[in-house]
Amino acid sequence: MSHRTDFRSITLQDVAQEVGLSTGTVSRGLNKPDRLRPATVARIRDAAERLGYRPNLAAQYLKTGSTRAIYVVIPSLNPFFFEIFSGIERAALEMGYTAIVGHSGRDPAQEAAYLAQVSRGRADGALLL
Repeated sequence: MSHRTDFRSITLQDVAQEVGLSTGTVSRGLNKPDRLRPATVARIRDAAERLGYRPNLAAQYLKTGSTRAIYVVIPSLNPFFFEIFSGIERAALEMGYTAIVGHSGRDPAQEAAYLAQVSRGRADGALLL
């Protein structure tokens, strides 16, 4: 990977310019590679890696309507609940989700606040322990 002195994010357009393809073709190469020739996909992926391209998660959330995140709301900060959270987190990661721990202190208003975050689209769901 090359060393960059500017700190702006590398965009899909940057990768497209690097390989001389349209942004739509680059997007397909990264997200639906079976629709392109393997050599083209390899060029796109090599350029993306070399430039340090990382997908814009906010844009993906807008496109898919999914955050790929869940809240795990624990009632107290003790090792028992952290052990449970650890298992939930492993399972979530295997399914492509991020688990975010939230502490309610057994306060129904705080639990409701986490559920409200889900209804506002900040997470796809919540587990109340």
